[in-house]
Amino acid sequence: MVQKTICLVYNTSKYLYLHRLELLKTLLAMGNKVYVLAPEDRYSSQIRNEGANFISFSIDRKGMNLFKEICSSWNIFMIYRKIKPDIVHHFTPKPIIYGSFIANLLGIPVIINSINGLGTLWTNKSWGKRLLLFFYKYTLNFKNTQNIFQNKDDMELLISKSIISPLSSMVIESCGINLQKYSPTKYNNNLKDNKLFTFLFLSRMLYDKGLEELKCASLELYAERQDFTVILAGELDDGNPTSVSEKWIKTISEDSPIRWIGFVDDTPKLIANCDVMILPSYREGFSQSLVEALAMGCPIITTDVPGCREMIDGNGFLVAPQNTKELKNAMNKMLQSNAGLKDMSRRSENMAKRFDVKIINQQTIALYGIHI
Repeated sequence: MVQKTICLVYNTSKYLYLHRLELLKTLLAMGNKVYVLAPEDRYSSQIRNEGANFISFSIDRKGMNLFKEICSSWNIFMIYRKIKPDIVHHFTPKPIIYGSFIANLLGIPVIINSINGLGTLWTNKSWGKRLLLFFYKYTLNFKNTQNIFQNKDDMELLISKSIISPLSSMVIESCGINLQKYSPTKYNNNLKDNKLFTFLFLSRMLYDKGLEELKCASLELYAERQDFTVILAGELDDGNPTSVSEKWIKTISEDSPIRWIGFVDDTPKLIANCDVMILPSYREGFSQSLVEALAMGCPIITTDVPGCREMIDGNGFLVAPQNTKELKNAMNKMLQSNAGLKDMSRRSENMAKRFDVKIINQQTIALYGIHI
């Protein structure tokens, strides 16, 4: 097999490590030379320990300072010109836009872009949405470019607006899940730390994830019954304009059913200690926390929106986005389900098989023009 030089580009080391570690390890095991471009954080050293060539570069996730953006683009240009990759794979909007333009300019043979969701810019319908679409139109259609979407709604939307060509676009659902790591058989739910019925929200602490609706629904339900708790597991995200504030966290009183525990590394154990995963998001690319819930055999409550609805098939309930009443009713139904939860759990575990990371990585690497 001919060794390829492959470059993975992300706007944080953390999320590349958490969501694409198995892809990185597979590419390295195949004998490829893999570079990772991302800002330095506490996960960067772990990426280096896997055997990748880590190159730190600065990119401002939320800002639009012209000087900083030019510097970020110039850094990518200099890195690409030096390492001469055969394949570049970009994740998140700014690396996709800057990286695609530069890769085309330098004649890099294969350009892959993972558009994991239209995100905050889309749901807020701001000027940023129009700017994003403008740049996508002129950077996603270069020769030798393939664009990966995680749900068909996002892909068909951009095709319908003539932003991308259907010939250079495809859907690969999710980042994949390691079914050996996320396995309910490794945990004994009889040893659950919290004896109350537990709803788990596992995501960044963003309003766009439905946090305000979840808080209101939980408090309304708690006024009627006190036999449950709601765990919020995730960090504040200062780089995202819809992040809740510390002040919002403090509005959760001690006598409410809601408890924020911050970011948790051991998510399989966390999910094993809950009864239902809940994500009332406004829109997703493809929710990784819900895929993790499926793999752990966890029933789900989520919204009928792209990137969430795909995870429900008899294993939980769909509710309308931004609808506190429907969310409260779904939570109450789960509390009354009892034996029905076991069937939902089995259905979740069976659904997870289609998101096996080995299958997802095969589909992804096939676009590189190399074979596992």
